[in-house]
Amino acid sequence: MTVAKLDFFGTDGIRGIANRFPVTPQVALTLGRAAAHVLAGTSDRQPKVVVGGDARMSSNVLKMAAAAGFSGAGANVLVYPTLTTPALAQELLLQGVDCGLMVTASHNPPEYNGFKLFNARAQKLSTEEELLIENRLKALLEQAAHDDWESSIGKIEMQSDCHAYCEWLCRSLAGHDFGGMRCVFDCANGGACFVAPQVVSRLDLDAVWIGNHPDGNNTGVGCGALHPEALGEAVRSHRAAIGFAFDGDADRLVVVDEEGIALPGDLLIAGLALMLREEGKLVENGVVLTIMSNLGVVNYLREEGMQVTLTDVGDKHVAEAMRANQWSLGGEESGHVILGDYAPGGDGLLVALHLLRGLQRTGLSLRELRERIPLYPRRLCSVTVTEKRPLEECPHIQGAKHAMDETMAGKGRIVVRYSGTEPKLRVLVEAQTSELVEKSLERMLQAIEKDLTLCR
Repeated sequence: MTVAKLDFFGTDGIRGIANRFPVTPQVALTLGRAAAHVLAGTSDRQPKVVVGGDARMSSNVLKMAAAAGFSGAGANVLVYPTLTTPALAQELLLQGVDCGLMVTASHNPPEYNGFKLFNARAQKLSTEEELLIENRLKALLEQAAHDDWESSIGKIEMQSDCHAYCEWLCRSLAGHDFGGMRCVFDCANGGACFVAPQVVSRLDLDAVWIGNHPDGNNTGVGCGALHPEALGEAVRSHRAAIGFAFDGDADRLVVVDEEGIALPGDLLIAGLALMLREEGKLVENGVVLTIMSNLGVVNYLREEGMQVTLTDVGDKHVAEAMRANQWSLGGEESGHVILGDYAPGGDGLLVALHLLRGLQRTGLSLRELRERIPLYPRRLCSVTVTEKRPLEECPHIQGAKHAMDETMAGKGRIVVRYSGTEPKLRVLVEAQTSELVEKSLERMLQAIEKDLTLCR
């Protein structure tokens, strides 16, 4: 089957540097109109959508442009103040609307921004849905200067908070008593700054906050999920039991133990699998991981009698596999974790609080997880490229990968893939010994330099 090539949509929506095509107010306006036609245009009633954004300086103008596009296409729009992607997705479900649009660049630097779209089930779009919207977006952009819009205009309502999401998340904990445990929360100067305190203040937790002073230009700068060293230092200095770091829109989570050591995302998922199984909530003992997940974790879970399915990179693919199998747990090494019994997508705050609840109920510790589950040595390397030449057209890369696949059969693996959000080629090498990892990575980097032009 031939997969259609998408020009605008990447691994997780549309993304780029704000105010540069395609992340411009004009595209936001037109995207709202296109999405209204495709996602909200099949209802007999007047369509209704939700729109939100993270804490970046560019999010408000892009958010309001998208809202205007939806409204101009005849949809009623609920516009939220700064919030997280999981909060918007849950508000979508609780409000019973037709679709949602979140303005965010997630973990990318503050000068970036982008658009994440959700259908009426708060699921990220399928490739088919993305293609329909992209084709409509292209057509509308071409005719924008002389085009008459729809005859009806929808109402835009400004929301004051995401109260429904906060109430829902607290209810999901079933009144669990956290006993005043001291925890550190790193909000990455992002959307979590405006949501997490509303939830945590209702729980019996002694919370310490860092990365909670957003100015529009510091999202993820020296803090958050990509910089867990700041969280580790805060956990040690405040003598906290655990720490949680989010990314810019809080759909990703990094956990730090009481020693200030960050737990790899795969170990987080394995720990959740053990806890859910003990509580009888791991459906069919099944877990969805990705091709980037550590083989040590994959092998451990299978030895524990669990079923493990591996998907392509992207929480969208994880969610699709979870739905296909009707399983309740899945995630990525990067920290995107989906608790399917509660939400259709990743939610860093939800996962953090349910992990904490599970640790207290089962007596399991993060240190025990680290000691119990052996991880294969690995190296993840990224190189910036001037052009994303199709990898199947790169003979040296293909030759090196084929040779290494044969050498490491059963003892490791190598994954070479382009980033879906940045002009980068990512290389993951994993093997039973560090020596084999280093030799394999060096060989692949030499092959890459022969096939691709790198930015120095």
